[in-house]
Amino acid sequence: MASKMVLGIALPNTKNIIVPSLPYLQ
Repeated sequence: MASKMVLGIALPNTKNIIVPSLPYLQ
């Protein structure tokens, strides 16, 4: 269950980091 909690926290965080950076990568 701990791994699920980590994924539940990590996945949204990575989206919050990657999505705003997409325009800069282009």
